[in-house]
Amino acid sequence: MLDIRAQIPGTGVINIEMQVENQYNMDKRTLFYCAKMITEQLNESDNYKNLRKTTTINLLDFNYFNHPTHHSIYHLTEKKTGTSYPDILQLHFIEMKRFKKLHRNGKINPDDRLAKWIEFFANEDDSQWKIIASKDPIIKKAVDRLEIISQNQENRWDYEIRQKALKDITTMKEGAREEGRVKGLEEGREQGKAEGKAEGKIEVAFEMLRDGLDVDRIAKLTGFTKDEILELQKNLNKE
Repeated sequence: MLDIRAQIPGTGVINIEMQVENQYNMDKRTLFYCAKMITEQLNESDNYKNLRKTTTINLLDFNYFNHPTHHSIYHLTEKKTGTSYPDILQLHFIEMKRFKKLHRNGKINPDDRLAKWIEFFANEDDSQWKIIASKDPIIKKAVDRLEIISQNQENRWDYEIRQKALKDITTMKEGAREEGRVKGLEEGREQGKAEGKAEGKIEVAFEMLRDGLDVDRIAKLTGFTKDEILELQKNLNKE
C-alpha cells in the first residue's frame, strides 16, 4: 500500500492510495479516510467555511466494481433530481487491470492526459518507458527520475551525492548570509559569489571524505584536482 497526502492551492486536500491486493473493503475504507481528512481540517473554534474540498484517489491493481469503466468518480447528489451537493468531497477509483485491458483493445483515448498517467503507473514493461515519456513533458520528468532511482547502486550514489552537494551549497550560502559572512554585495558582488561557491565546494568535499568516498570520484563530482582533494584529506586528518 502507498499513501500520499497533499494540500494543493485552489484544489483542496488530496489523499492518494495505491492498493495491490483486494481486501474487499475499499468502498468503506476510502469513505472513512475521506471523512477523517475533512474533520481534521478544523479545530473546535474554526469556522466551517474554512473547510476545503477533500479528494481521495485510489489506484487499484485489481477490479473492484462491476461496471465497464476504469475510472469511477463518486460524490454526493440529491436522490430524486440528481442535483450535486456542494462539492466538498470526491472519491476516485482507478482500476488499473481494467484500464490495461481497455488500452490493449484500443478503447482508451490517446489524448486523455489522465490515461497517460494511469499508463505510467500501470506499466510493468521497462521497454515502454521511453514511449510513455514521449507522450507528456511532465510524465517524462517522472520517467527520468524513476530511471535514476532504478540505476545500479554506484550510479544512484553519484546522483545522490550531486543532489546533496547542491543542497549543502545552498544551505551554506544561506547560513553565510545570516551570519553576515557574505560581504561586498555592492563593491564586489561577483567576487563574493565566487568565494561563497568555493567555500561550499570545500565543505562538500570534506563531507564526501568523511563518508569515505573515493578520491577520484570526489574530484570528478566537485571539479577539484586529485592533489587538491589529497590536501583537503590531510587537513581533515588533522582535525
